[in-house]
Amino acid sequence: NTEVTLKTTMRKIIFILVLAVSYCFSVEAQNQGYEFEIDRYGKFRITSVEQAEVALVKVKSNVSASGAIFDTAENNGKTYTVTSLESGAFRGYSNSNTKFTFNRLQRFESEAFYDVTCYSIELSKSTLTELPKSAFYKCHCSRIYLPNTITKIPEKAFQGSDVSSLSLTRLAQIDGAALYGCESLSSIDLSNVTYIGNAAFYDCSKLSSIDLSHVEYIGGSAFEGCGELKDITLPQCLETVNENAFEDCFLSSLSLCNTVKIFKPGPDIMASDGTVTVPCRRPGNIVLVFMSAAYIISKSRPRCLIAGLTNHGVQPIVRGQLKQTTHVPLRSDPSRRSS
Repeated sequence: NTEVTLKTTMRKIIFILVLAVSYCFSVEAQNQGYEFEIDRYGKFRITSVEQAEVALVKVKSNVSASGAIFDTAENNGKTYTVTSLESGAFRGYSNSNTKFTFNRLQRFESEAFYDVTCYSIELSKSTLTELPKSAFYKCHCSRIYLPNTITKIPEKAFQGSDVSSLSLTRLAQIDGAALYGCESLSSIDLSNVTYIGNAAFYDCSKLSSIDLSHVEYIGGSAFEGCGELKDITLPQCLETVNENAFEDCFLSSLSLCNTVKIFKPGPDIMASDGTVTVPCRRPGNIVLVFMSAAYIISKSRPRCLIAGLTNHGVQPIVRGQLKQTTHVPLRSDPSRRSS
């Protein structure tokens, strides 16, 4: 009897220990910071126990290509909402058929979509209000859909990406190099943008038209290399245009108002005699603005003279000479474009 009682007691102790371990594991599995994995989706981290929220740490390489919807994640019998993405969450993912969808995303860290190849990234129904720097850096996806709650595109957000169009009606600011080298970008809504940073659209070679009706500041080389831009009208609210803003755009016309105020020349820009000596990597025309006056500077050889200026009472400009005008018809020179 004593032996039987001892065995029964041991079984009870073991059972209690098993329950205790299971309980501890269950509690740990619901603690903030705990990580868990879901097959064919990825690794997640609990960011809020009270709100039942998680962040996607790293996507699985074998995620379902037909429709990867990252709205919720199940763990230990509890459902969590996916509200954030950690840095590099999709870095290096490659499957041109995958459609990523995020309906409840609130924020994500820089380079979350670095060097990603996929069919589409759907964020239009999310509650995002801002993008991090380098968010879609070198992202090989032409279909990126963002919510209209976005008001600013930060530095290098889309640099080197394959995005083809962006429609953000509340967009007000585009920081430096935000869309640098986006050679597939053909359209973007700039109707409410007031600030465009340095090299923001550098070498966006397919960008054919822009609405600058509310722009107050245009940074240096902002639209340099945008060879498809033909006609640009700068608004009365514009205050600053920096050097090389429209270099190598091959414009057919450029309209400038009389209220354009400031261009900040550096020591390499204007000499004491008023001539301009701007270093140039490639031949082309530059638009510069000095104190309520607009100037076109031709830095190229005589064969690249600006045509049609004499019709407006302005002589052709060569070798850094300055001439003032309010509307300048320019010639698109194929020989320069190919050189």
